[in-house]
Amino acid sequence: MKRNGNSTPKVTDYAEEEVIAHLWVQLLIHINVYFYAVWLLVAIVFLHYEFLNISGIEQTLSILSLVVAIPLEVFRLYLGHTGNLMSAIPSFAGFLILSTLIQLPLQIYLLLATHTINHLAATVTQSIAIGLLVLQIVVGVPAMRQISAFRRKQFQMQRWQYVGKRADTAKEAKDEQ
Repeated sequence: MKRNGNSTPKVTDYAEEEVIAHLWVQLLIHINVYFYAVWLLVAIVFLHYEFLNISGIEQTLSILSLVVAIPLEVFRLYLGHTGNLMSAIPSFAGFLILSTLIQLPLQIYLLLATHTINHLAATVTQSIAIGLLVLQIVVGVPAMRQISAFRRKQFQMQRWQYVGKRADTAKEAKDEQ
């Protein structure tokens, strides 16, 4: 916006929001994003290679585990990435819940499945995936506590600022009378 050749900054009602991000959680998520492609390739190749040699129930369980684990891993990593970088408690909590309650049991099953145990490359890859997952959970829980404490302090400061503004306007209105 220009007036008489001078530029004036545009005033908005929006203030910058301070956020915190946990470096180790972000680093582990970043490593997991790149490792995901390797894990996916190895899991599918070795399941295909051993598919006819395993029992019918294990075939069904392995396919269902991969069908659930593959898109869930993408969604879980997205929630962790956005939840950590934006200090978004719901996203980060979703990341931790999906990691602990759904992805960890699926990954452990895929590690202990016959088609994985028979091959060293599949076992090592699956073990690395579980190790990354466990590290994300172990590092993520204290990070969640830090984020929630940070957001609680922000909320309390905003509440007191709002109460102070209301008291000031009430005092000004009383002074005008």
